[in-house]
Amino acid sequence: MNGDANQTPDTRTANASAVSISTGGQPSAGLTYVAAVMASVVLFVFCSSLMMPFIPDDAFVSFRYAENLIEGRGLAFNEDGKPIEGYSNFLWVLVCALVFKLGFELPAAMPWVGILFGVLSVVVLAEFYRRRGIAASSVFLPLFIFATAAPFVIHSIASMEVPLFALLLLMLLLTTDVVNSNNRMAPYIALAAIGALLALCRPEGLIAFPVIVVADIVLSRKRGRAARDASTRVPLLAAVVIFVLAVTAYHVWRVSYFGAAIPPSFAARLGGGEIIYHAWFENLRMYFISQGSDHLPSGYFITLLVICAIVGASMSKSEANQRRTEHTALWLFGVFALIYFNFVDRMPGMRYHAPLLGLLFVPGVYLQSRAMAALALTKTTVGRVKLVSTVLVVLAVSFSWLAFLKMGITRAETGNQKSSVALAEWLVKALPAGARLAVNESGIIPYHTGFHTVDIAPIPVTGTHPGKGWWNDWFFESKDAKPDVVVITGRGIFYATMDPDHYDLATSSRFNEIYRLLGVVRYNWFEDQSYWVYIPHNLPPFTKELLDEFPVGIGSVKRLYRESNVCIESRAHRGSSQSDAQNRYIIPGVVWPAKLAARLNERITDLFA
Repeated sequence: MNGDANQTPDTRTANASAVSISTGGQPSAGLTYVAAVMASVVLFVFCSSLMMPFIPDDAFVSFRYAENLIEGRGLAFNEDGKPIEGYSNFLWVLVCALVFKLGFELPAAMPWVGILFGVLSVVVLAEFYRRRGIAASSVFLPLFIFATAAPFVIHSIASMEVPLFALLLLMLLLTTDVVNSNNRMAPYIALAAIGALLALCRPEGLIAFPVIVVADIVLSRKRGRAARDASTRVPLLAAVVIFVLAVTAYHVWRVSYFGAAIPPSFAARLGGGEIIYHAWFENLRMYFISQGSDHLPSGYFITLLVICAIVGASMSKSEANQRRTEHTALWLFGVFALIYFNFVDRMPGMRYHAPLLGLLFVPGVYLQSRAMAALALTKTTVGRVKLVSTVLVVLAVSFSWLAFLKMGITRAETGNQKSSVALAEWLVKALPAGARLAVNESGIIPYHTGFHTVDIAPIPVTGTHPGKGWWNDWFFESKDAKPDVVVITGRGIFYATMDPDHYDLATSSRFNEIYRLLGVVRYNWFEDQSYWVYIPHNLPPFTKELLDEFPVGIGSVKRLYRESNVCIESRAHRGSSQSDAQNRYIIPGVVWPAKLAARLNERITDLFA
C-alpha cells in the first residue's frame, strides 16, 4: 500500500528528512501510533453514542425503499411496485436493504452502521499520516479534532449516506496516494471501482473520479514533469475505461428501470432550477449567521479547516508524489464545495459538507502537527502543561459545539416521536387498512403508517405528481385522487403560514368540498411548525376515545376540530413585500380576526388536551 518498494535510497532519505522537519519527531511506528488511532476511534464512538438518537425525516425514505426492495416490490416507494427514484443515495439504499435482510430493524441498526463507517474514516485518515511517517505525538491532535467534529459526528448517526460518502472519498484519495507511488495496474482498478461507488452513493459523486484524473495530470505538469510516461498511461487509461463502463452500465439500467434521466430527488435538491440563485444568499446566511432556528452556523468551523488545510499544504515537506495527493484533496473539497453552494441545506452541521471534512485533514495535518511537535519537544514542566492545555482546549471547544447541537437534535427527535410518529400511529388506528395518504414530507409519517403515499411537496421528492400545477387538477383527477388523509406542514396552531402551492390547494373549492380540518399537531415548538391534518367529510365519525388519543404534539395545547365549519385563520407565505391584505384564508367564506380569538377559544375549550 505505501509504495516503499518503488522508492530509491535517496528518496527514502529525503522523505525521512522531510518528516523530521514537518513533525519534529520520529517516523510513526509501534504501539504509540496504534494507541493514538485507537484513542481517536474510542473518542469518536463515545461522542457518536452521546448524540444518539437523531434520525431525520429524509432517512426514512431510504428505509422504505430498502424494505420494499427486500420484500419483493422492487425500488418502489409504494406497495404497488411502481418504480420511482425518490432517493438520491442508491448505494446507501442497498446497504440498508442488506441490514434489513439480515433481520435488523433499520431505525435501530442504521445509526450503528453509520458509526462503523465513521470509525473506518478515522482509520483511513490515520493511514495517510502513517504513510507520511508523521510522529505519533503529532498525529493524535488532528485525529481527535476529526473524531469530535460536530458535523461529521452528528451525520454519522443520522442513518443517512454521509459517513459512507465520507469513507469513499477518503478511500479514493488514499488509493490516489498509492497510485502516485507505483505504476501497477491493481491500484488503478481500485481507483476506478471506488470512483464508481461514489457515483452510486450520490449523483454528484460522479465527478470525484474525473477530478482525481484531471488534478493528477495538471499537478504533474505543474511540477515540470511529463504528465504521464508510457508505463503510467496504460493503467490510467484502463481505469478510465473501467469507470466509464461501470457508470454507463448503472445509468443505462437506472434510466430503463425508472424511465427518467434525472432523479426527482436531485431535481428537488436543486429546487427545480428556481432556487439556485437564491441559494447563494441563503447559504451565506446559514453558513455564517444562523443555520435554522437553533443550530450554530458551521461556516466558521469549515472556513478555519480550509485555512489550516491550505497553510498545511504549503508547509508540507513530503516527497513530490505525496504532495500531489495533498493538493488533490484540496481540489476535491473545492469542487464539491462549489456544487453544494447551490444546495440549501438546513440540517444541523451542514449535511452536504460534513463528508468533505476528512479531505481537509489530509494537508491540514502539517500545520497542526508542527504546532504539536513544537510543544512535545519541550521537556520542561511548562512545556508539558502547554501541550496538555492545548489538547484540553481543543476538546473543550469540540465538546461545547457537540453539546449545543445535541440540544437542537434532541428537540428535533422529541418532535419526531411526540408528533410525527405519534400521528402516524394514530392514523393507523383510525383509518382502514390500505388507506391512502397525501403528505408533503415523505419520510417518517409514510414509513410508520405504511400507507400508499402521494408526495404533495411543491417539488416532489418521490416524483408521484408532475410538479408545477399539481394543486389545480392533478390532485383530484389522477388515480391517486382523494386520499383518505391529507397532512400539510404549516407554521402555527391558531393560524398557519403555508407554502403558496399548499395554500392554493387548501383554499380551492374542490378541496373544501371533499375535506375538512381534523386537527393540528405541532412538531417543532421553536419554529411553531405543525402538521395540519385533513380528512374527507364522508369519513365515518371517530369515537370519542379515538379522538381523545389524537396526538398532542409539542406544546401545551391540543388543537382538534370535529366540525367542518370550525376553522382557524391561515395566511399564505407570499414574501415580506406583500401586505396582509393580499393574503387569503384556508376555508373560503370564514374569517377569524384576531379580536375573535377568545370566541374561538371558548368553542374548542372542551377539546383541549
